[in-house]
Amino acid sequence: MGDHKLRAWLKIPDIVTRSRWNGVSIEARSSYLPSEIQWGHRFMPMFIKRDCKYYVDYARFQNTVLVNMPLCSAYQYEKLTRDALDLVEKKEKEVRE
Repeated sequence: MGDHKLRAWLKIPDIVTRSRWNGVSIEARSSYLPSEIQWGHRFMPMFIKRDCKYYVDYARFQNTVLVNMPLCSAYQYEKLTRDALDLVEKKEKEVRE
């Protein structure tokens, strides 16, 4: 695969934040190919509270957990839901007539 094609499909989330306590900027970046993107997964929380302090566990940066969600895009889900409601309304109308 050519380098220009690879860049067209590379997804790079970039997390930038600033510590409230000391003002230090923190940046975390990673890149994902389409084959590495897992639909229906959410990143695990990276902040851990221990001994009344918060720590960032960078080992969890790429860890995900499965979440309950439709296995289609938001557009497709909305269309399926709308079509199902239209079908129910049509059947109810037929029953009333």
